[in-house]
Amino acid sequence: MINLAHYQKYSDYSVYLHLASRPILWFRGRDASRKIETIGPRTFFDVDSNNGHVAFAETTGASLGAAKEDLHHLEEQMAALGMSIIAGKKPEANTATEELLDQVQEESDLAAAARSLKDGIELALGFHAAYLGYDSGGSINLGATMQELTLSPEEMRVWIESADNIFSRNTIYQIFRRAGKLPEDFDAEAESQLVEADAEARAIRAEQMFNRGAESI
Repeated sequence: MINLAHYQKYSDYSVYLHLASRPILWFRGRDASRKIETIGPRTFFDVDSNNGHVAFAETTGASLGAAKEDLHHLEEQMAALGMSIIAGKKPEANTATEELLDQVQEESDLAAAARSLKDGIELALGFHAAYLGYDSGGSINLGATMQELTLSPEEMRVWIESADNIFSRNTIYQIFRRAGKLPEDFDAEAESQLVEADAEARAIRAEQMFNRGAESI
C-alpha cells in the first residue's frame, strides 16, 4: 500500500513540476493589432506607456516542497519496511519481552502473506480435487517460521560453543545454512576436514614451542 501511495503521489508531483516549471508570458496594454512573431532574449514588445506591462506568470513553487517532503517520508517508510527483515537489529541489550514484541511486529505482515498463500494454494488444490472427483485436495505446510530461519549473534555464539560437546558440527552447519549464515558453495565435509587440519597444525606448533622451551632450559 505504501508503494502504491508513493507511485500515485509521485505521478501527481511530476504533474506539479510540469506546470510549475513552465511560465506563461502575459501582457497588459499591448498593441493587440501587432502579431507576436518570436519570443526570446532579442525580442521586445511595445506596450502602453501608462498601463503597459510584460512579464512571465509562474507559480511560486511553495506547495512543491510539501509534496516532495511527503514523497521523502513515504520513501523512508518503504526502505524501513523493505530492510527490516534482512538488515537485522543493532546489538542492544533488549529484554526478552521487547525482543518478542519486535519479532511479532516484523512477522505480522509476513504471517498474513503466508496464510494467504497457504489458503490460495489449498483452494486451488480443492478445485483440482473436485474436478478429478475427490472429496478433498488436502493441506500444505509452507515450511519453517521466521524464528526458525533467523539467528541472532548471541544464538550463533551459543551454537558454536556447543560444537562437539552437545551437537555435532553437521547439525550446527544445517542450522546456520537454514538461517542463511553460510556461503552458497559451503561444503560441510570439506569444512570439517579444514577444521581438523587446522587443529592438527595448532597441535604441532604447540609441541614445537614446548620442545624449544624444554631445550632452552
